[in-house]
Amino acid sequence: MPPPHPQPLHHLRHRRRLFHMMNEARIGLGLGATALGYTGYLHELDYARTRSQGRPLMARAATTPQIPIVGHPGVRHMFLAQKSYVEGALALILYRGRLLDDERTAPTADERARARLLLDILTPIAKSRPCQWCLEANNLAAGLGQAAFAPLTWRNGSRGELRSRFAAVRIRPAGKAVERPIRAAASAEQGWWNGVLPDYWLLIEWPADADAPTDYWLSNLPADTPVADLVRLAKVRWRIEHDYRELKHGLGLDHFEGRSWLGWHHHVTLVTAAHAFLTEQRLAPKVPAPVSPSTKSSTPSRTS
Repeated sequence: MPPPHPQPLHHLRHRRRLFHMMNEARIGLGLGATALGYTGYLHELDYARTRSQGRPLMARAATTPQIPIVGHPGVRHMFLAQKSYVEGALALILYRGRLLDDERTAPTADERARARLLLDILTPIAKSRPCQWCLEANNLAAGLGQAAFAPLTWRNGSRGELRSRFAAVRIRPAGKAVERPIRAAASAEQGWWNGVLPDYWLLIEWPADADAPTDYWLSNLPADTPVADLVRLAKVRWRIEHDYRELKHGLGLDHFEGRSWLGWHHHVTLVTAAHAFLTEQRLAPKVPAPVSPSTKSSTPSRTS
């Protein structure tokens, strides 16, 4: 087999330039991943410092005030891991930038050669490690654990209080279904869109007897809405279904058999007015009334 022909020198020069461009792209990927990880870390740390949920581990009294999420040991451990990932990646990127300067401006040839050698070794690492661990840091903060979930009661049921554990975080939903109407509304109002998606509430329910969160709700209520109000509105479905069943079966909403719009509107208006009256009576304070013969107990009292 004949030996391979040596490649022309201009091919080698092109290949060197190609690898130089690839190295710059690698560093750009690493820097972008570091920025994403650090931004997520700062936002999540700010939320954990301002949101009070849960009580200290050693607190046994129910009257003990709640503490910020960052005060729980498990959450602090996850934030320390996240901080080590993002600050280590940032230090690596900055050190590579210093080596790049030394490669071009160091006073001696030996120092420039040493900087070039270290660049060849650290460039793949500066791309791969931030891309892997900085985004993993965001995943750590997303799973704050059970300490971030506070027990709340939303109503009294037939068997007592209905309680579960909830956590609420501010997020920015992504996707074309969210972006398209926002872009259209901004373009129609001011002719352009700044690209910033609005933030929403993400309400998460994690029952005490469940291995993982079970239910999720998105809400566009204001940022200062209490979590208790979010839970009450998320669980209001039972009340809506109860009212609809009362309208349909108790007040005859589905009894209309006419064909005219005026007749249907008249029927629905009367049913709605009747339901509003019953709701007002149900919510009004109870007024003491005389006991009727049909409700008087036939069992004599011991005090009589």
